Amino acid sequence: MVEVIKRNKRRQKFSANKLRRSIIAATREAKLGQTQGSQIAGNITEGIYRTIQRRKSVASTELRRKVLRRLESRSRAAIVAWRRHEKNTEKGFNLKTTKKTKRKNFEEWTQFIKDNTNRFKTPN
Repeated sequence: MVEVIKRNKRRQKFSANKLRRSIIAATREAKLGQTQGSQIAGNITEGIYRTIQRRKSVASTELRRKVLRRLESRSRAAIVAWRRHEKNTEKGFNLKTTKKTKRKNFEEWTQFIKDNTNRFKTPN
């Protein structure tokens, strides 16, 4: 089984379904029809899996490049949607976060502020 190496060095089993769902979400946001989006996602996912199936691991950034390269020839609007989603999640605007995740993020920020209060005080 292929492992995906995330940017934070965590390892995760490759999931064709997860990749397919991501592509479908981008095609849906790009206002492509359900049938067309599903077909595009299936073709891209299958093609990528064939290229990595014999490997032990693959970087998530490499998967991203492969998806975008394949999307480019099928739907420019889907690429724009994919990149918009990436930009929003990098800034912490992932709207699909759970209450538990939001609570954890809030607690981490609260602790960070407590730990660094003196660093951010303005001199009198």
